[in-house]
Amino acid sequence: MWDAFHLALEVPEERREALLEELLGDEPEQLQEVRALLAAHEEGGPNELDVADVIDSLDKLDPSNLVGTSIDGYRIQELVGEGGMGLVYAAEQQEPIRRKVALKIIKLGMDTRDVIARFDSERQALALMDHPNIARILDAGSTDSGRPYFVMDYVPGVEITAFADQVRLSIDQRLRMFLSVCDAVHHAHQKGVIHRDLKPSNILVSDISGEPTVKIIDFGVAKTLTHKLTDEPAYTMLGHFIGTPNFISPEQAEMGALGVDIRSDIYSLGAVLCKLLTGQNPIPADAFAGIGPAQLPEVIRSTEILRPSTVYATTDDQSSAAAGDRASDTASIARQLSGDIDSIVLKALAKDRNDRYSSVAEFAADIERYFNNEPVTAKPPARLYRVQKFVKRHSAAVSVTAVLVAALLASLIGLSWSVVRTYDALETAQLEQYRARASFDFLSSLL
Repeated sequence: MWDAFHLALEVPEERREALLEELLGDEPEQLQEVRALLAAHEEGGPNELDVADVIDSLDKLDPSNLVGTSIDGYRIQELVGEGGMGLVYAAEQQEPIRRKVALKIIKLGMDTRDVIARFDSERQALALMDHPNIARILDAGSTDSGRPYFVMDYVPGVEITAFADQVRLSIDQRLRMFLSVCDAVHHAHQKGVIHRDLKPSNILVSDISGEPTVKIIDFGVAKTLTHKLTDEPAYTMLGHFIGTPNFISPEQAEMGALGVDIRSDIYSLGAVLCKLLTGQNPIPADAFAGIGPAQLPEVIRSTEILRPSTVYATTDDQSSAAAGDRASDTASIARQLSGDIDSIVLKALAKDRNDRYSSVAEFAADIERYFNNEPVTAKPPARLYRVQKFVKRHSAAVSVTAVLVAALLASLIGLSWSVVRTYDALETAQLEQYRARASFDFLSSLL
């Protein structure tokens, strides 16, 4: 490609296109890249090529130009997503089997050592995992021009929050779906992979065999705990922000994120759950207005986290609409969230990671305890709370026992009353007998 670029520079401008067609006519992708390089060079004038201008020009290149081309047997159909370093296309695998896949390819102009290392890290992270709720990696390679790509399951889904609202899932149904997310993230953690960018847009729901299925995608900024994913280091540069402000922990917001561990993913899951239950982020969006990356950690640490039940504490258009999306009313949802669910969400979103759940499995276990009417670990132990949970958990047995106890008490009361009346009657009879004998003795003394 670079040979063609330099040759084109040596010929008059009117002859360049013919030369490029002759050299790269059978390689449309490389032809496109050389044209972009030449355009960037011409915009910079006759001086030496400005690399920054080239990269900027390449980044603005229309990514749809790949549509209709083939890469190693994958026919590109349409652009379906774009991230900081890669483009995701829907494609058709043509051999050895025909199926629809997602092909992620590094962007033009992003082929720096660090970006390629991070791109390869995502590929290796996905290869480590095998879970029904995580998009699988199917293939990998490089184009003729050296741009890395990998092929994944095609997930034609919508964001988990949007899906839940569209089908009006109840609070309990949303919690059940969230448990699938927890199971997938726990699997990633067991494989030593921290996602670091968990948010609704990276948690999709698709229809698989008639059943809504959660799929976690985009491990582009994932971090490994146990081993290197690639031979090349993927650096986190000072001042380079990773993640999404509404969904990252205070420690991850700090530049470098050297202290990030699985509890950072737990914080992100807590933020996703808050959004799923209420339709709102745990920290209001306006809290981040007008601030830079340096102020972000302090804003996250100092801003009070939204308690889910408070969204439904007052009846207004927003809360009523949110309740309607959850097939209920504000008062009912406020009662349901107040208590255990509030406590679970706030524990996951604790500012100090030592106060959060120590694992995603522990987080999920508390949600299961909520469903089973068992005391949740997110709430401090209290005797009355545990008694209330026992009563809810064994409501049928407690009801039967209460009826039996009531019947027994009624019987005891009845028996006691009968004994008292019998004793009173006996005492009355004895008194009458005493009076009769006294009268007889008195009459006898007169005679």
